[in-house]
Amino acid sequence: MTEPALRELLAALHARLQETDAPDSETRQLLKSALQDIEGTLGRGDAASASAVERLEQAAVGFEAEHPTLVVALRRLIDALGKAGI
Repeated sequence: MTEPALRELLAALHARLQETDAPDSETRQLLKSALQDIEGTLGRGDAASASAVERLEQAAVGFEAEHPTLVVALRRLIDALGKAGI
């Protein structure tokens, strides 16, 4: 997946996050932090850290029961990052 496509997925996730009530503030902060790390990584052209991807996975688990559409978007991003070698 190209960087512009990854950025588009990130933007979509940010928009959904703004519309969604997180199960708790810790999960919301975890997701925001991971997305910011990945955005910064894309800007520098580095590979995303494994910890950022792991935090996305943790956030997906936190949102799974109450916000399945957000989880689908998170899983798409995680899959895209993996395919991009990040």
